[in-house]
Amino acid sequence: MIQGKASQVFITGDTVAKVFDKTQSKGYRGSGKQSYEREKECLKRLQGNIHFPELIHCDDDELTIRMSYCGEVFPYDDKPRPELLSQVWEISEALDNANIKLYGGTLQKNNLLLHDGIIKLVDFEYALPEGSDLVMEKDFINHIRRHWDSSVFENRLKILLINGTLMTKKNRTKYPEELRKADNMVKNEWNNYQKSNVGNSAKWRIENLDLKQYAGKDKTLIDLGANHGEFSVELADDFKHITAVEPFVQAPELPENVT
Repeated sequence: MIQGKASQVFITGDTVAKVFDKTQSKGYRGSGKQSYEREKECLKRLQGNIHFPELIHCDDDELTIRMSYCGEVFPYDDKPRPELLSQVWEISEALDNANIKLYGGTLQKNNLLLHDGIIKLVDFEYALPEGSDLVMEKDFINHIRRHWDSSVFENRLKILLINGTLMTKKNRTKYPEELRKADNMVKNEWNNYQKSNVGNSAKWRIENLDLKQYAGKDKTLIDLGANHGEFSVELADDFKHITAVEPFVQAPELPENVT
């Protein structure tokens, strides 16, 4: 059992039961029932996304939410985990699409979990599901709106994955430097994608999937999501013309019949 400020959490195998305190009333945060309603609303909006708990059952009378197990608290062990960086934008985009703002404006240490290589964000009793019909204290709404900044949330999470620790007041002087390092790692991961192993190479896939059966000197080809244009380069001699479309990578030097 884990004791929170407004709830208790019981973990049984792959299931978590979160029981809210019916007697709780903490100023602008509101009652235990309000915390329950906010958490339930947020989880409903985030259903089906791997980075958040899966809602199993809600008991409005007992103020209890049953949800899927999401792993242990993220290991703040100073170990870089750049392979997880792409998940930052998946989490941020999900929150944005669900119109959810987080309490405290940034990243709460105990709300971030790691399960089988997937970052999980939990605990939405103090989150703000914008546009809902829920009864919430005005001070609570104003506090979260005033302090929530999705770009700060993203940056703190990126720095966590580069350093293995959260950015604090003590280390914030390195913030710009570490953020540049994180962004460069993302670019390098993207740039090295097609060269990461034999099974990812364009040449290997062209041969093993027998793609040249569709080629012809009188035909044109469009390569959507071309990355560095490796498919287009490998197939240039087999087509009249190839158009490669890729918004995120600068075009390399290409054969004359490839645009």
